[in-house]
Amino acid sequence: MVASGGHSYEHVSDYVSVVTVVGELDVYTAPALRELLIELQHHGRVFLVLDMTAVGYLDSTGLGVVLGGMRRVSAHDGRMALVVPEGGIAKIFRITGMTNMLRVFETVDPAVEFLGREVQGVHG
Repeated sequence: MVASGGHSYEHVSDYVSVVTVVGELDVYTAPALRELLIELQHHGRVFLVLDMTAVGYLDSTGLGVVLGGMRRVSAHDGRMALVVPEGGIAKIFRITGMTNMLRVFETVDPAVEFLGREVQGVHG
């Protein structure tokens, strides 16, 4: 179990990692997520699923961290996908236009499958 405002990750394949975000993603908790995403990228993990299923609150700092993470992995020929169930958090991503830049899924498995296909295009 990850504490509120906590983040964890799991490597689900040789290339794809799932980062789970829990609680609030705001000015107080977003820097820890930023550091985790940077660390993963430094270790060559550039195909990331960001699972935000358990996020209850998201502010502009959190959005900025997600956008920055997407840009960093893209700069290294990677991709990021979001898992955001329908509701308030999904609406924020739609309103800000981030759904035009990132693939959004309601559950983790289809996001992992999508990135697995993307990896094949780069490494296949």
